[in-house]
Amino acid sequence: MRSTFVSFLARVALAAKPLAQKPQMGWNSWNSFKLNVSDELIRSTADAFVDTGLAKLGYEYVLIDDGWQGDKRDGVGKLAANHTRFPDGIPATASYVHAKGLKLGI
Repeated sequence: MRSTFVSFLARVALAAKPLAQKPQMGWNSWNSFKLNVSDELIRSTADAFVDTGLAKLGYEYVLIDDGWQGDKRDGVGKLAANHTRFPDGIPATASYVHAKGLKLGI
């Protein structure tokens, strides 16, 4: 019985994904800017990650929390970007962040 249980634990341990070497590291807009986010702010944050060396240290996530959305939804009912704050839309902002080697999240 004991060897069956140990064998089971060994199989579970081998099948489990290994733990990450470090936690997910990044920045969330809500902590400093609440609803006052914009394309310019997100791009400058991505630039700062690279320019200050944070990206090389493993910081890779730039997260837009709230305030990115406009007052209206798109044709299928999904939230749409605030075109005053994100004039070219979220995909353009995401492309900029990704080009820096970082990841954008909403």
